[in-house]
Amino acid sequence: MCQTLICICCDLIFFKVSDMNITKLSIITKLYIPPNYPSTLYKRSYATTKSFIRPRLFTQQIVLTNGATYTLRTTSPKPRIKLIKDTRNHPLWNPSQLSQALDDDSGQLSKFIKKFGDEEYDLEFMESDENLPDLTSNDMKSSVFCASME
Repeated sequence: MCQTLICICCDLIFFKVSDMNITKLSIITKLYIPPNYPSTLYKRSYATTKSFIRPRLFTQQIVLTNGATYTLRTTSPKPRIKLIKDTRNHPLWNPSQLSQALDDDSGQLSKFIKKFGDEEYDLEFMESDENLPDLTSNDMKSSVFCASME
């Protein structure tokens, strides 16, 4: 009778673990044995639910900036992605577009112009042919000393 009690308890434990859908769960169960049985019995049981080996793949539609679309299989569940930059309009892929105009997609350039104004700065001193005075060694030492003090 004692042996059947142990087996029934073990079956219930296996049933509970498989109901919870837990993968590779190791449990140690302590079974109650009547007092006339010599010692307490420990039983280790494992769940037999198999885990997924491969991730689920979804079909995804990619929309390029010119309206062209293509589909691919990916693990991302989003069904559609609309690109704002691709190889046709990105400056790294098309260096000729880089020199045409400044890109203000994020609005940072317009914030800067609003804050500081759209002014033309005087850079004529860089283009002038005037010779700058030559620096002597004393001037060099004093400029290095001043730079290190700051």
